[in-house]
Amino acid sequence: MKGRDYRMVGKYPVITLCGSTRFKEQFLKAQKRLTLEGNIVISLRVVR
Repeated sequence: MKGRDYRMVGKYPVITLCGSTRFKEQFLKAQKRLTLEGNIVISLRVVR
């Protein structure tokens, strides 16, 4: 497609975290670690 910038496509891995909200702290730790490693993380919305 003309005019689109595809330089970012495929550059960063996308990781989806799934599971029970009982493990809120584990989700937050994993999400932070994976993000800092350069991944795009999709996860549960966890409210503190």
